[in-house]
Amino acid sequence: MPKLFRATVIVAADHSREIVEGEFTDAEWRRLASFPQFESELSETEYVRAGMPLDTEVSWSAAGGWDQPILPDPPIVRDFLMMLRPFLLKNEPTNFYDILNIISRRYESAPLRTNLRLLKDSYSGKLDRSRSVMSLSDLVINADDGINSWLNAFEYHRDVDKRALFGEAAQNVPLEVLKVFFIDLLRAKVIAIQWLAMFLRCSAASPEQDHTITL
Repeated sequence: MPKLFRATVIVAADHSREIVEGEFTDAEWRRLASFPQFESELSETEYVRAGMPLDTEVSWSAAGGWDQPILPDPPIVRDFLMMLRPFLLKNEPTNFYDILNIISRRYESAPLRTNLRLLKDSYSGKLDRSRSVMSLSDLVINADDGINSWLNAFEYHRDVDKRALFGEAAQNVPLEVLKVFFIDLLRAKVIAIQWLAMFLRCSAASPEQDHTITL
């Protein structure tokens, strides 16, 4: 049986209101319901509860080379990355892009769809790349391909070919320095995940009620 939704979208800039309503399939509803549950687990990790602290001041000098960066303890990072898997991996039912696409197909409100596109651009690193592009050879670091390559090389799959790619890069930039950049990019993804989870809790918790979503 389809699951109905109804929400009032308020645009804070001009206080305009728009009622949006429609339905999700049972399969879509189950996936949408899982997303905020997994986000709660992510937000309960020690790293996220601490506010995702990270010293991003990475310095280099001709005399001394790269300074050793200050990183969170490895077990804390591993737990954080493990709880990110349901959102990052393509084959997961709660993959961030898949959930965003489900919502975008059902909610036809123009202001909301604009907001969701901005959320996608933030999550994907597109907004960050509009300011500067970081790359290693042909691999763009501040993009999904760069993050996924790093995760598959050192955290999730230990891919030998991906490790070789970063091994070559480490001759110029130490892996620990690169790790600072990647964790910083993942912090931006967490913020997007938390916003989307909040949106789902508001709009889908009880489809019989009219919820208000402020953009």
